[in-house]
Amino acid sequence: MDVILPIAFPKTRFDTILDCLWASLETISGSNDMKNIESLALYPLKGFRNTFSAHSNKAKVYSEFVEAHMDTWLSSISKAKDRPALKQALWEVGDDILLSIEAIKILSQSLDDGHGYFAQLQSICSINPQLLDLTVTLFQKQINAVRLHRSTLEAVKLQISPARLFTFYSKTFMAIDDGLALLAQLKILQSLGMPPEIDVHNTDWSLALRSNLEWCILAITSSAPNVSDTAINILAVLGRLEYTLLLPHVVTILRAVATIPSGNISCSSLLEIVIAYHSKTRTLDQFCDNLIDVAKSPLYHGGTPFPPIQIIPSLLNGCVFGVNTLELLSEGISQFLTPGQITPVLRKLVSALEQSSLNILQNGANYQDIDQLALSSACFFRIATSVVPYLPISRLQFPVQDTKSSAEIIGSQIIRSNLQQCFRSPAESTWSSQNLAISILQFTSSLQESDKWINIDNYLDEGILIGAETTLITASSLSIELEIELVNLLLSHALPEVKIRVFQHILDRFADLPDREWNGKLSGMSFSGLKCAYWCLISGRKISLFASLGTPKQLRQFSMEVIATFKDTPVIKSSEFVTASAIIYQLFKNATFWELKTLQGILVEELLSRINNCELQGYENFESNAVSNATTLEELGRYYKILMMVPHENFQSGIISNLAQKAIISDYAASRLSSTSPLIAELRIVFRTFVSRHLTDGSSSFRNFISSTSALGFLCTSTVIDDPQGLFGKATLAIVEVAATVFLQKEIAPLVTLNDVFRLPVTILDIVESSNLQLECWASCLFAVPRVTKGKHISEIESVVDDLLGILLEALQSHSIERVLLPAVLQLLRAVIGVQMTILPDVDGTKIKRLSTLLLTIGKDNRGGQEDLPLYLEIFLIQVDIWRFRSNRIMDSSVLVALYVVAISEIRFDDRLDEQFGIAIRSMDAQEYENTLKLVMDATHSESQSKVPPLLHAFSVLLRYAPEGTFLVTKIYSSQIFDILLTETSVWNGETICIKRAILRHILSISQDKPALLQHKDVGNILTLLVQMVQPSSDHPFDQTQADIFHETVKATGALIRNRKDFVFRALPHLAYLLRLLMSAFGATRANLGLKQRRAILGTLPPWVSLSEPLGAQEAAALARLLTNMITKTPSRSRSHTSSKFDTQSFLKPFGKHASSVLASYIELATRQTCFISRQVRFELAPGIHALCAMSGERGRDALMASLTPEGRAVLKSLWEAYEKQRYTGQG
Repeated sequence: MDVILPIAFPKTRFDTILDCLWASLETISGSNDMKNIESLALYPLKGFRNTFSAHSNKAKVYSEFVEAHMDTWLSSISKAKDRPALKQALWEVGDDILLSIEAIKILSQSLDDGHGYFAQLQSICSINPQLLDLTVTLFQKQINAVRLHRSTLEAVKLQISPARLFTFYSKTFMAIDDGLALLAQLKILQSLGMPPEIDVHNTDWSLALRSNLEWCILAITSSAPNVSDTAINILAVLGRLEYTLLLPHVVTILRAVATIPSGNISCSSLLEIVIAYHSKTRTLDQFCDNLIDVAKSPLYHGGTPFPPIQIIPSLLNGCVFGVNTLELLSEGISQFLTPGQITPVLRKLVSALEQSSLNILQNGANYQDIDQLALSSACFFRIATSVVPYLPISRLQFPVQDTKSSAEIIGSQIIRSNLQQCFRSPAESTWSSQNLAISILQFTSSLQESDKWINIDNYLDEGILIGAETTLITASSLSIELEIELVNLLLSHALPEVKIRVFQHILDRFADLPDREWNGKLSGMSFSGLKCAYWCLISGRKISLFASLGTPKQLRQFSMEVIATFKDTPVIKSSEFVTASAIIYQLFKNATFWELKTLQGILVEELLSRINNCELQGYENFESNAVSNATTLEELGRYYKILMMVPHENFQSGIISNLAQKAIISDYAASRLSSTSPLIAELRIVFRTFVSRHLTDGSSSFRNFISSTSALGFLCTSTVIDDPQGLFGKATLAIVEVAATVFLQKEIAPLVTLNDVFRLPVTILDIVESSNLQLECWASCLFAVPRVTKGKHISEIESVVDDLLGILLEALQSHSIERVLLPAVLQLLRAVIGVQMTILPDVDGTKIKRLSTLLLTIGKDNRGGQEDLPLYLEIFLIQVDIWRFRSNRIMDSSVLVALYVVAISEIRFDDRLDEQFGIAIRSMDAQEYENTLKLVMDATHSESQSKVPPLLHAFSVLLRYAPEGTFLVTKIYSSQIFDILLTETSVWNGETICIKRAILRHILSISQDKPALLQHKDVGNILTLLVQMVQPSSDHPFDQTQADIFHETVKATGALIRNRKDFVFRALPHLAYLLRLLMSAFGATRANLGLKQRRAILGTLPPWVSLSEPLGAQEAAALARLLTNMITKTPSRSRSHTSSKFDTQSFLKPFGKHASSVLASYIELATRQTCFISRQVRFELAPGIHALCAMSGERGRDALMASLTPEGRAVLKSLWEAYEKQRYTGQG
C-alpha cells in the first residue's frame, strides 16, 4: 500500500478521491486505535489536498462537507489529539474546504437565511459538547481567512466581517445548553484580543457584546459555580473592552457574586476592573452607592435565600465585602475621590449606619426582620470601615458643616450610644445585637488609623469600657468575634489595671483552647481558631504593651505558653491558614521582640532552666551505650530551636559554652537511637547547627571540651543521617575544623597519636565502609595540620600520613571504592598530599607522579556529566597541588592543561575550576607560560571541532590569569587566535552552534576583562566574527530560536564599543553592517504564507532563528540598550597617556554617516509584506530607533527619505515624529 497509493491517487478521478476522504473520516471518528490506522488514513487526506486545489467546483465540496461530513471531521480531530501528524493533516483538509474564497462566499450568504454552516455546527455541538473546544480554532482560522480575502469580498459586496462571524458563533453557543458553550465563548473572546481587533462602537460588535453580557448575567444568577466562574471571566473581558457595557448592571453583578469566596481569581479580576474604572473616571462615589444598594436588598445565591446567620460569614468573606476588594476601594478613595464627592459619600454612609443601627435596637421588630437588618447593617459597617477612615478630608479648603455634623453623629450616636445599649444587658444579648457590636467595634478600630478628623477617645467613655469588660467576663453566649473585638478595645483604650486583667484573661484562655489552624478571618471563626486569633493579637502591636504592663508572673506564664506552643519551624502549606506555632516563629523573627529585655530575659531564663532539668547522665565521656530517652531529647531539641533564634548578644559567654556542651552531649545521646528516624535526624541537625553557630562565642573550656580525644573521635566518626539539605554535614565540618585546630595547638602527650584522636582509617575496608561525611571529617582534620603544627611532631605525622597515603593509593588502584565516595576519598587524598608537601622535607616524586597518572585514569573512567563536578574538581585540585610542588618537576604543564580541558568538556564550565587553573597559571615562568599558550592555540587549530569550545575557553583563562611580565607575549597570542578563528570558521560545520557560543564567550572575555590586549586589526577581526554569528543562512536546523547567541553578540559588541572605542572608530562600516544584520533578525512571519514565501523569509534570518519562535521583547531591549549606549559619552582608552582626543566621546557624530543604513534596515523590515514587527518588539526597540535618528541627523534623514518607497517614507516620518516628541531640547 505504501508503494501503490502514492502512485494511484494522482491518476484517480476526484469523485473517487472524495469518497475515500469521506470513508477515511468515518473510519477515524469511529476508531479507538489511532496507531494502527494513522498511516493508512494519511493517504486519502494527502491525496485530497493534492487534487482539491485544481478542482473546479469547490462550492459543491463545501456544501457536501458541511451537510454530511463536518461532524465526522470534528470527531476525527478530537480522536487524533495524541497523533500530531494525523491531527495536522485533518486540520489542513478542513482549511482547504472551509477557508477557500468560495467557502467564505457561501458562508456569507448563509448568515442571513439561518441555515447551512451554523445550523449544522449547532446540531453537532448539541449532540457532542466536547467538540466545542475545536470550534474556537475554527473561528480563529475563519477570522484570518476573512481578513485575508477582505478586498475580494468587498468587491462582490458580501456582508461578512469578524463582527458578524462573532455574532453568529455567539448565537450558536447560546443555543447549546451546556457549560462548555460558555467556556468556548470565553476562549473566542480571548483570542480576539483588544481594540482595534474589536470595535465596540461598531453596531454589529456592540449588539454581539451586549447579548454576551445578558447571557453571562443570567448564568451567574442561576448556574452552577463552575459555569458562573466562566461567565465572570467573560464579564471581565467585556469590562476590559468597554466598561460602559457593565455599568447598568453593576448592582446585579455585585449581588450575584457577593457570596463567592474572596480568593476566587475570576471574581477578583472582575472587581479590580470595576474599581479601576471608577478610580480612573473619578466616579468612586457611584460605586459606593452601588455597594449601599447591594447591602440594602436581600442577598441570594443560586436563586434561593439563606438565613442571615448562615450567610453573613460567606458574605463578609466574599468577593464584594471581603478584605481584598475593600482594600482596593480604600486605596482608590484616598487617591481619587474629589473634594466635591467627600460630603455626599459621607452623608449617605452615616445615614445608612444610623438608620440600620436604630432599627436593630428597636424593640418592636420581630426576630426575622432584626436578623435581616443585622445582615444589612454588617454590610454597611464593612463599607464604612473601608471608606470613612480614608476620606481625604484634608483636601477640603475649610471644614464643612456637614462633615462636622457627620463626625458628631458617628461619635455620639453610632459609636457611643449604640455601644451603651449593646453592653447594657450582657446576659440578654441577641445575635443581632452582638453582630452590631462587632461591626461598630471594627469600625471604631479602623477610625484609629484615619487622619484624626474624628477623635474616638472623646466618645469611648468609662461606662462603655466597664460595659465591655463586664460583657467579656459575664456573657454566657458571647460570640467568638465579639470576644476578640472586646479584648482589642480594652487593650487599646482601658486603664492599665484593666489591661492587666485582660492579659490574664488571654493567658487563661490559652490553657483552655485547642491549638488549631485559622484562616485569618474573624467572620465565621470557630472556637478552635480562637487561640490563633489571640496569638495574632498579642504578638503584633500589643506585645510591647504586654511586656511593659504585665506582672512577672504573667510574663513567666506567657513564656511557658510560648515554649509549650512552639512545635517546630513551620512549613506553610497554604497562605490561607496559619497556626499558633507559625505566629510564634514570626514573633521570634521580629527584632522588636528581642528588644523587650524583661520579657526576653524571662523567656531565656525559663529555657535554660528547662534545659538544665533535662538529665543525660552517663553520656559526658561519650562512652555510654545505654539507649537514650527520646522524649527528653525531643524536648531539648525544641528548646534549642528557640535558642537558635535568640540574638548572639543576648547570651553570656559562659552560658553559651554550657549550652553548646550540652548540645554536643545531647547529639551523642541521640546517636544511640535509630539513625533512620526522621525525628532523631532532625534533632541531631538542631544540636550540631546550634554548636556550629556559636563556635566563636564559646569559652576556652568549651573549646577544650570539643577538642578532647573522646569528643573529637565521636565527631570524626559521625553516622549517616537523612539530611537532604546537607545541614548536618556543614555543621559537623565546621565543628571538626575548630576542634582539630584547637587539639593540634595543644601540647600532645608522646603516647597519643593522630590515629587515636582522629580515628583515621588503617585499612582499605575502613575507607570502603565509611561515609562521605566521615571522609570529609578526616580531610578537615588533616587540612588543619599544616596550618597549626608548623614542624611539631614530624616523626609521628610522617608515619601516619605515609601509611594513609599508601592505603588510599591501594584502594584507588583496586577500584574497590564506590563512585559516590570518590569525591570524598579524593578530598582526603588531597589533604594527605597537602600535609606531605608542606611539612615533610622529602617527598617521593615517583609515588606522586604515579598518583598523577592514576588520577587521570580515574577521571577518564568516570565521565558522566554535571553531577561529576565534585569528582573532577577534586582531581584537578590535587593536580594543582602537585603542580605547585615544583622542586622535582613532577608534572609537565601540558598534563595540567589536558586535564583541565577534559574536565570542562565533561562538566561544562565552572568558576571554581577556572580559579584553580588560574592559580597554576600564575605560578608559571614566562617561557613555560608561552609554551602553554602555543600548545593550546595549536590544538585549537588542529583538534576536532568538538574540542574547540573547551580549548578556546582554556585559552581565555590563560589570558585572564597571565603571570606578571608576560604582557607582550599575551598580546601577540591574543591577536593570533583571532586570525585562526577567522580562518577556521569557514570550514567548521558540524558543531557550529557550540563553536559560535565558545567564540562569543572568548570575545566577551577579552573585550570585558583584557581590552588592553586588543590591537587595531583585532577589532576588525572581532567585528567580522560577530557578523558571521548573525549572517543570514538558508539552513535553519533548530526548531527553537537560540536567543542566547543574539544576547552574547550584543554583549560582546557593547563591551568592544565601551572599552576599545578608539579602535572601533576606525571600523565603523563593519559595525554598521553588524547592526543592520541584528536589526533584520526581528521579522515575524504573517499567517497563511506559502512555502516559497517562508523559505524567502528564512533566507534573511540567521541559522539559529526559528520562524515559529521569532526574536522577542528581551532581545529588542538588549539591542536598544546597545544603540543608546552609542550616543552616551564615556571614557575611551587612548594610545597615548597625554592625548585627550578620545577621553570622553560618543558615536553621535562619528557614526552619523552609517546610522541611516541601520535605520533603513528597520524600515525595510517594517514595510515587508510577508513580515511584521510585534507591538512589544516595537515598544522595546523605540529608544534604540531614537538613538539612530539622533546619530543620522536631518541630513541623513533627508538622504534616506529620497531612497525609500512611499510606504517607507511614511514609516520614517512616523518614526521621526516620535523621536522629535521625546527629544530633549533644553539647555544644561
